[in-house]
Amino acid sequence: MGKVKSRSGSQRRRTTKRINVNCTPERYAAISKLTEAYGQSPSALTLHTLLGIPLPRVRRPRVDDELMRQFFTEIARARDAVKAAEAELGKSGSNLNQITHVLNTDRAPESVMNILESTLQDHREVLQHVAQVIRDLEELRLAGMNTMGLELRPGTDDGDK
Repeated sequence: MGKVKSRSGSQRRRTTKRINVNCTPERYAAISKLTEAYGQSPSALTLHTLLGIPLPRVRRPRVDDELMRQFFTEIARARDAVKAAEAELGKSGSNLNQITHVLNTDRAPESVMNILESTLQDHREVLQHVAQVIRDLEELRLAGMNTMGLELRPGTDDGDK
């Protein structure tokens, strides 16, 4: 019937009477399922039921291990993406600072326009990267909600916004 806890010394000394129960294979299977579900021995389950003593609460894990593993993998991936986006924003800010410096000098307008166009393109790429990071974080939030059993459907408003 699965794993049954061994009895302690005091339990062996106190329980000296035995009751045997005959049953069909179907009932035996049903009892086996119950003992596994409650984490109790057949004797404990029978005594609790016959004497009307409430069974101890069954502690069920609330989280699926595989979903948690996936969740933490996604957290690490999002963290790395945020670090990369932060670095790119730093570069973009540096480029904008250089443009400001160039505008305050007497450079030719064509030179300034080339620098400006290049910097704007870099900035647009950084913005696209940041938008992807935000989408990844939204997916991560959804995965976390699902892992905790809070089934939030994609695209629904959950009141957080």
